[in-house]
Amino acid sequence: MNNKEILVFIPAYNEENNLKKVLEDLISNNYSILVVDDGSTDETYNIVSKMPVSVIRHSDNKGYEKALSSGLAYALEHDYTYAISFDADGQMFVEDIEKFFTLAKERDADIVIGERKIKNRIFEYFVGGLTRFYYSISDPLCGLKLYKISSIAKLLPFDTKNLAGTELLIKALQRKGFRILEKKIDTKRRIDKAKFGNFFTGEIKILRVFFIIIFLILTSRYEKK
Repeated sequence: MNNKEILVFIPAYNEENNLKKVLEDLISNNYSILVVDDGSTDETYNIVSKMPVSVIRHSDNKGYEKALSSGLAYALEHDYTYAISFDADGQMFVEDIEKFFTLAKERDADIVIGERKIKNRIFEYFVGGLTRFYYSISDPLCGLKLYKISSIAKLLPFDTKNLAGTELLIKALQRKGFRILEKKIDTKRRIDKAKFGNFFTGEIKILRVFFIIIFLILTSRYEKK
């Protein structure tokens, strides 16, 4: 692939313990890389600023959805064909980027989503069961997603409901003409605490996503009648 075919973008918030290794792995594979520093208060920005990557820095913590929206807007503005979101926590394998890119090109996919074998939180299984029932998508909360920029451009921006990285996907699922695929992936163990919250607060956030998606599904179906 050439440098304009795919942008790997990384939403990052206080990831000083993980981000350098993630970036080193990506750089060694010659990817175009963007880090969206979502208002980090640790050394995240200082680490990124010393590496050969592009960076967008939010003045304060605006949330994961806003970081995704910023990354995709950057890809659109700089004429990339595809963009793939990649987590800063070191849980993903760089090798999956090439696999997603190949699948998207071979099957003309608009979005390719990772399907993890093990999810991080209990309520992620509830959300996955909901979207599997309505849309045949099992892991909407997976952070590894590839987007065809020309296809999703009309859906930008999308940071309106704070849906933990699922809002753009739900928008696409509710529109005709989008080819959305899933690909099974392995994940690594995170070496420090997740930034999404502790066990209780993280589960509450995912439960909130679950109910909002139900609302969006029911609203969409009502509007189509």
